[in-house]
Amino acid sequence: GDRYVFHHDRYDGAASSDIVASFFEAVRILESASSPAISNLSKTGRFYDWIESRVDPNAFERVFRAFASHSFASLSGDLLGRFFEHYAQRVDKRRRRRLGQYYTPPSVVQFIWSEALAIAEDRGVLQDVRVLDPGVGSAAFLTEGARRMSDAGVTRFWERLVGFDIDPQVIGVAYVNLFLAVLSGLERQDAEQVEELHLYPTDALEPTSSAPLTAYLPLLTAEPLRQYLAGQIDLSASVKAASAYDLVIGNPPYRNNSTRTLQQVAETFPRLLQTSRANARLRERNIRDDYAWFFAAADYYIQQDGLIGFVVSSSFCAADSYRYFRLDLLRNYAIRRLVHLGTGIFDDVGPRTSFVVVLLEKRASSIATENIESHEFFDLRAFDEPEARLALLNEAALGNWVNWPDAELVTPTETHNFRLHPIDPLVPAVKSAGLPLFAGRDEQSIFLKKWPGLITALDNLWRGQERQELESRIQGFFSCAHDRSDRGETNIESFLNAEGLEDKDADRVRVFL
Repeated sequence: GDRYVFHHDRYDGAASSDIVASFFEAVRILESASSPAISNLSKTGRFYDWIESRVDPNAFERVFRAFASHSFASLSGDLLGRFFEHYAQRVDKRRRRRLGQYYTPPSVVQFIWSEALAIAEDRGVLQDVRVLDPGVGSAAFLTEGARRMSDAGVTRFWERLVGFDIDPQVIGVAYVNLFLAVLSGLERQDAEQVEELHLYPTDALEPTSSAPLTAYLPLLTAEPLRQYLAGQIDLSASVKAASAYDLVIGNPPYRNNSTRTLQQVAETFPRLLQTSRANARLRERNIRDDYAWFFAAADYYIQQDGLIGFVVSSSFCAADSYRYFRLDLLRNYAIRRLVHLGTGIFDDVGPRTSFVVVLLEKRASSIATENIESHEFFDLRAFDEPEARLALLNEAALGNWVNWPDAELVTPTETHNFRLHPIDPLVPAVKSAGLPLFAGRDEQSIFLKKWPGLITALDNLWRGQERQELESRIQGFFSCAHDRSDRGETNIESFLNAEGLEDKDADRVRVFL
């Protein structure tokens, strides 16, 4: 009877303060449970012992009775993760942003899982899939994976789900969340087989070192928790060394000013960063986003033919600074799905930051640049409200694509910096016919000088003593610009002669016209 936290007579007739003390004592008793999973559940709960002396007893009793009187058997989704996001983490937004922690809408999680498992089923390997979430957070992706793999009849599915996170406190939330999801898919006799959950307080970007987390241990006062985390940190080294996952999935930390440099991460994970590093230039913007490092880390942990399923910032798809990253990515991975979600998908993320869902399949070996194939691109930005876009993901996760826009076929090319988005026809037209803003001394450009003010190549043309004179020149200029007749070139020369423009001044106007 002591193994039960909620359904017990110890609380009958007790005062609010006694309920608090009895509850926390009941949780601590679980540390001696014969089941490692239950024992570890209690140990990770030690992160929140500080609540016992600070919580209002009356408020705690109301919450306690609400939990004890309701059944959560039919509940799906990331309950604790939502609570952690909306309440606990809002106390310290700066810390959350520093770690790049943004919790994922359920529809995004479900869509990525449905796409990944469909490929696994087509291959006939669903029963053998091993999954890693390298930034597990509250385990939103792994809890969804537990439900889906249980429904698919995967044997001992909980042993195939692995999560890393640099924040040990979050691991405590993830453990409870994942354990509840696992138990919901099992009968009582099967639930007793769950001995351990593979959640590790470790840095996915440090495949051979546990130093950052080891330094954290002396700060912990609860000995059971310290011993448990020390064991998990040590164990994580061998887990990371195995690096044989079929699916790396998740929402990598989003931070666009990483504490790690391109050179540092490329030394650890070279395959997807080697060309970017080789072409890095001083005083030019290079990759400095944490999520890019997680792409490179995923490549390290995944096995041949494995899949990467991420929701990330869309910047890597088109930004010039990601040109060489895209090249390495495309040579080593085939794009199986690319969906632009637009902005407003995540709370607390700036209104200009847009996101994509991307599913990549690792190639058996790198291919030549000229062999990079086309891929489909779905753009949901035409739907103004984020809720409408998320609803489309829900529909697709259930196999309904009727309301989706048609996919556009994109062929990444060197000419367009291997962009993964469609190219607006206007862009290459302007690039081919236009002029650079600034160029060398003997080259044509739009601006000739930056100091003491911007001096354009048409500066002399737009100078005049009288308004009427300037109006006449402007009308003559645009008349020539729109003249597509056989006499077009003759009219341009007549215009230049009439305005007294010669030599370089005349050449500059000819280029514009």
